Amino acid sequence: MKFKNLTTMEDILPILSSSPLASEKTLVLSHKNLLFSLNCLKLHISYQYKLLSCISGVDFVNCKYRFGVIYDVLSLTYNSRLRVKVFVNEITSVDSIVNIYINSDW
Repeated sequence: MKFKNLTTMEDILPILSSSPLASEKTLVLSHKNLLFSLNCLKLHISYQYKLLSCISGVDFVNCKYRFGVIYDVLSLTYNSRLRVKVFVNEITSVDSIVNIYINSDW
């Protein structure tokens, strides 16, 4: 089944930016909306991203938002992958997603 259009996703989620590349879909979210957005992506009938496949972090030394946390999620129902990115500075923390994806507690 085809991936749902990102414009409909933008109507539901508070997305800062998105990039629908051919093989990779990426969303950039605010850290304040991370839990709501991931929960919606997991439970919404049109998306069903029920599997967290990877969490990674990036350190951009000379940038305003120095740290990036990247979540790769997978929808087995629709056979699609999505990359969700959140950028924060040295002071701001990113909320834990253990209540949404239990495998994030490694």
